[in-house]
Amino acid sequence: MRVLIAGYSKELEVLTLEQGHELVGLVDPNTEISNNKFEIFKDDLFAIKKSRPEGFVNGIDNIKKKIFIDSLYKKKNINPVNLIAGEIQNSSTYQDGFILQHNGYVSVNCVIGRCVKINISATIMHDVTIGDYSTIAPSATILGRAKIGKRVYIGANSTILPDLKIDDDVIIGAGSVVTKNIKSKS
Repeated sequence: MRVLIAGYSKELEVLTLEQGHELVGLVDPNTEISNNKFEIFKDDLFAIKKSRPEGFVNGIDNIKKKIFIDSLYKKKNINPVNLIAGEIQNSSTYQDGFILQHNGYVSVNCVIGRCVKINISATIMHDVTIGDYSTIAPSATILGRAKIGKRVYIGANSTILPDLKIDDDVIIGAGSVVTKNIKSKS
């Protein structure tokens, strides 16, 4: 499948190619890399028009931008692709745009929403729910039966203890140990 990456990282480039996709370009207005293998675009609409992708990788960590990009591509009938390099148990489910990077692990009976990104070496234990557009940073751990809302960012090396609920639109700072439910500000 011909794929654009929205939000560049070397890891996503490698995953896209490992999964057998044809990388037709990447879109990142802040990236100044040079590459002879594929085109680098500063604007998504121009990238879509020029490269005619069949799918896209939503690699954006900024949640507002991630939602905007998903909406923009959806209007053009271009769906996010799943990239799974880690291990996910068969009883767990996920929606379109799921990214599970190398050494990431998703245990049994988990439910993962649309355009969720689970970074390198993150661990999601049994019966966890993660809402749409959430990002789990590298080496974070979410323990059993936790409920993570939509548009949540969990920082690197954080731990969410079992049976907790994190409401929508919450940011958990890097290195945090969450011991109680977290409500959104609104």
